[in-house]
Amino acid sequence: MKLSQINNKKGFTLGETMFATAISSVTLAATLIASISLQKSFSAVDNYFATQIQQIRIVDYLSRDVKCSYIVTSTTGPQTVTCTIPNYIQANGTRSNPTLTTSGNGRIIVDYGNTDYSERTVSDAVTTSGSATLTSASTDFTSSDVGKSIAGTGIPPGTTIQSYVSATNVTLSSNATATANSVEAVIGASTVVYSISGQSIQRTANGVLTTIASSTDNLLPSWLDVDLANTEYLTTNITFLPVFTSAGAAAERSGTTIYSTTYLRNKRRG
Repeated sequence: MKLSQINNKKGFTLGETMFATAISSVTLAATLIASISLQKSFSAVDNYFATQIQQIRIVDYLSRDVKCSYIVTSTTGPQTVTCTIPNYIQANGTRSNPTLTTSGNGRIIVDYGNTDYSERTVSDAVTTSGSATLTSASTDFTSSDVGKSIAGTGIPPGTTIQSYVSATNVTLSSNATATANSVEAVIGASTVVYSISGQSIQRTANGVLTTIASSTDNLLPSWLDVDLANTEYLTTNITFLPVFTSAGAAAERSGTTIYSTTYLRNKRRG
């Protein structure tokens, strides 16, 4: 074997090795940075859509209850919506048959008259601002009405009948906020309250609490309750701020707002 044939095999020089190593390092760093950026982007998109789903859930819940309500009241401090909803279903599972009557002001009253809950609507209630006394010549109050919900114009949300005085007179758990005659009042209906607790939206139905939206996002709902001639509707807008982590710290980005307008089923323009 000739010596020249053995020495003909050559390897990479030190410079070539260092150059290749530098190129590999840059490529690896670029791949790593792209991977982290994609992961952050996917996390932000996932968070965005997850929070938007919660927005839609709130609007769906609220719209369903508003559509079914006799009366809807809203407050801004604190932000709450109170819905007075008829008990459609009897204790045996059958639906109540509604009856239609015309009140003194020409408004159509839909009364589901659920006998299992003694639910009824009257149109001749009389209230006095600052007083807890309510009278009605046609209601025929009984002692079994104590503890039942009562809702109407000038009656604060969540009010119940505190004590029975006579067939035409009861004492409310809260003082009336307005003086009025021929007030429409609903007795024995279900009360549903939407409220904010921290960063969660809660729904309380007859004392039973359900959290319908809860996350690390900031949910900022606001309501506008509009009552026109023979028509009442609720306008809702809910805004959220998606939150994701950047460099180990929470980073917020401006979110979106969902708008909804819902008309009360029993108070539409005729």
